[in-house]
Amino acid sequence: MMSLIRAFLGDAFIAAFAVFVVAAVAGAAVFLNLTKDGARPITVVVKGLASLQFFILGLAANIVYGGKSTNYIVIALALGLSGDVFLEVSEATVKPKTWFFVLGTLFFAAEHVLIAVNLIIANTEIWLPSLIFFAVSYSVVIITVLSTKPVVNKRMLALGLSYFVLVCAMGGCCFGTAVTSYNEGNLSLMIGGIFFIISDALLAVYRFSKPEKFSLNTALIYFYYAAQLFIASSIYFAAE
Repeated sequence: MMSLIRAFLGDAFIAAFAVFVVAAVAGAAVFLNLTKDGARPITVVVKGLASLQFFILGLAANIVYGGKSTNYIVIALALGLSGDVFLEVSEATVKPKTWFFVLGTLFFAAEHVLIAVNLIIANTEIWLPSLIFFAVSYSVVIITVLSTKPVVNKRMLALGLSYFVLVCAMGGCCFGTAVTSYNEGNLSLMIGGIFFIISDALLAVYRFSKPEKFSLNTALIYFYYAAQLFIASSIYFAAE
């Protein structure tokens, strides 16, 4: 019975995926337009709705195509949604609250740890390619961020660089999983992990350097939306 449901919903999911792509692009455009003059309360809603659609997409894919082994992806998307809201609130308040920013960062850190740990448990053979990818990606990120001569206090810089350990570790585990156990789902997860690293690296350069370049904000938003979209859709592609 479930196989019939999956066959029937296959085309529907592809159609939904296409709709979500368009919605993500449109949402990013709206968000970027709203943030040209700084974050406002409405941007919290727009950014939150964008992350919510990725959570819904992942949840729907998990109900129809996934199972216990992919529940962690849905939880990870929920953590990303929470992180998005808190980070945007920290920017939209009249006096930006540092603890909102830290809390949002912690939610994203939890998302990365959850994905990495589950991939390691599922396949212990990923450690070598994962370690190589981590070393290369973290080195590139550190060189890129420090080369911009960041204008932040040492505590915030240390927090950012520590956070990148988790982002690159997650990306490394996604890469290692795709290399050692290839399927379309793992490939989608790997692309999502790589896009996440790129997005966060652009965010660090954008936030830590002066003057801020809005073009970087544009690029990082699209990379971030693409990352969440590929992570959410990895459940469906793994079942194909």
